[in-house]
Amino acid sequence: MKQLPGITIFGVVCIVLGALGILFAPLILSGLYGGPFFVRGHFPHLHRIFSAWPMAGGYLLSTNVVGTLGSLALLISGIGLLARAGWGRILFFIVAVMKIALVTFSLPPNIVLMRKMYEPLGSPAVMLGTIGGIAYQLLRWIAVVVFFGVGLWYFSRSVVREAFESRALPSVGSAPPG
Repeated sequence: MKQLPGITIFGVVCIVLGALGILFAPLILSGLYGGPFFVRGHFPHLHRIFSAWPMAGGYLLSTNVVGTLGSLALLISGIGLLARAGWGRILFFIVAVMKIALVTFSLPPNIVLMRKMYEPLGSPAVMLGTIGGIAYQLLRWIAVVVFFGVGLWYFSRSVVREAFESRALPSVGSAPPG
């Protein structure tokens, strides 16, 4: 079997990114909602955002939950990739499409939310916060699309697909080799 270091690299990166996503999701929610990991009122004006945009709280919670589940699936797919298991490759495809869709569809509301977070701080802060928020969201979008786009391309290649197929278990009822 041909050695393909890209499989190992993607597997390790998926495990690291998945673990970080699982680790930081509760911390982010805790900070936004004033939980035990952060000083209460870290964003004292968030209550204004939630009252001005009632869907903001539900939006943040739902994207955080979906992101955490996606991170768990990414971690599991990384383990599958390292084991050269076919299910790991398939799970990577599912996670990649989900992450690209999530980051694409969450881009406009995230930019609006960034602007609303900085509005109470005054005019210069609104402008700088909004520009920084837009730059962050666009860089995040580019990073996700590039990583998962390259992954989709890489794992679709026939030589890579064959590396996973050669590790497949024989089907039920098939004769053993030899």
